[in-house]
Amino acid sequence: MQNNDTATDPCLQCYVHHRQQLVAHLTRLGGCRALAEDLAQDAWLKLAQVMHEQRLDNPKAYLFRIATNLLRDAMRHRALLGAPDEAPLELIEAVQADPSVLVENRCALQCVLRQLDDLPPRCREVFELARLEELSQAEIAGRLGISVNTVIAQLAKARQRLERP
Repeated sequence: MQNNDTATDPCLQCYVHHRQQLVAHLTRLGGCRALAEDLAQDAWLKLAQVMHEQRLDNPKAYLFRIATNLLRDAMRHRALLGAPDEAPLELIEAVQADPSVLVENRCALQCVLRQLDDLPPRCREVFELARLEELSQAEIAGRLGISVNTVIAQLAKARQRLERP
């Protein structure tokens, strides 16, 4: 039987200790605090499930990865649905003028998302930090503990793969 006491539950300790930072991270990436709050809690539940089955060396990193993946899934879902209430006016007008544009845009978005999913994990992580979080190459290198040259190489690799048809 699992002890749910906050003082002895390492999963709950990790979540409580890093929750505010996690919500800020998700809000920065997704632009919606309410969604970030929900996803942070969902990530904690998934982390608890994993930690019940195995020991993790770095539960914080795992928590952030789960949350980022949940956000990516939520953003894909919203993009595929069109999310007209948050779309720019020009996009709404373009879709209303020609419904085939919506289909083309969804197909193009699905293609880009598949390409992102096909990137090697480190390459995708560097690309997301550069494009989504708008970190500098030096900031990315510091956060990931790699050299700036590695960041440059990973960004070049990502660009090359994403530019392929």
